[in-house]
Amino acid sequence: MEEEKPEYKRKYGITVSTADQPGAGTDEDVYIRFLCKDDQVIGDWLLDIGGWNDCERGDGDTYYIELEQTAPSIYSDLRAIYLYVKQFKGSDDAPAWLLQLISIFPVPQTIGYVMHIPINKWIGIPDRVPNGDSRCINHVVIDPFGELISIGVDPNPGQTFPVRQILNGWREHE
Repeated sequence: MEEEKPEYKRKYGITVSTADQPGAGTDEDVYIRFLCKDDQVIGDWLLDIGGWNDCERGDGDTYYIELEQTAPSIYSDLRAIYLYVKQFKGSDDAPAWLLQLISIFPVPQTIGYVMHIPINKWIGIPDRVPNGDSRCINHVVIDPFGELISIGVDPNPGQTFPVRQILNGWREHE
């Protein structure tokens, strides 16, 4: 009888930190996609923890994702992160999000392997930022060092990717 080999998976934690400014939180759906070397794409991940109000002002929300062992490594193969907000409620309540920082870490967490990516951008439904700020963008592509690659443009036009569910998560109130 042949022994069944365990299916190894890689797990990562993703923490998104929302700025502590009026109107910084959002109630819309927020998605993240990882663009890797050799045109490989991992995503789209809906950043949503059931029963929680995600992406609120001043909060850090942590999400866990699981990848097949054969998937690209978010650490060694990451070329860029693509973030976008999709309006789903059709309301005027919190259509834009002021994302301050994304942190990515392996699970279990290894000392020194936390990747901090500063964002500091309004992401959401254009022209719907509180206080009339018109600098909101719906799509943003940022490299692993926080440098803006492009705004308002889908890096994979015409392609669709399955929406993946996060495993679970938690919220830290700051």
